[in-house]
Amino acid sequence: MLLFIVKLCLIIIFICISISDIEENKIPNQLVAAVFVIALFFMGLEPQITLGERVKGMLCVSLPMAALLFCVPGSFGGGDIKLMWAAGFALGFKMTIIATIVAIFLCGIYCCFLVFVKKKSLKEQFALGPFLCMGLTISLFFGEVLFQLLFQ
Repeated sequence: MLLFIVKLCLIIIFICISISDIEENKIPNQLVAAVFVIALFFMGLEPQITLGERVKGMLCVSLPMAALLFCVPGSFGGGDIKLMWAAGFALGFKMTIIATIVAIFLCGIYCCFLVFVKKKSLKEQFALGPFLCMGLTISLFFGEVLFQLLFQ
């Protein structure tokens, strides 16, 4: 029951992050810090995710995003990178990868909608945070099942 409550708190933070990113194109550092604090609770509630897996989770998405931002300025916001860093510590390597796959899939659907229905350019900028948060939320509850389907 406690794990469910902690996950619910995380989802509430993800909703706040999504709203902020949509309205202001900014993910507040305080919300990312809150994700990391909750990640510390996850350490005690999900001991099967080792510290090593958590560190790999922190780096497996945030590091490539940071590298891409360095090579292609404006490709990601700093808040997106920090969000995946903090959430990666909470979820560990496998679930962070699943969350990212889901986020990219959902983002792709949205981009197709923009291009084909709204007739927008592929150069349009949009908030990535909501898609990352949706992917993270789905991974929280269905990550293991999705991992089995995709990689086993």
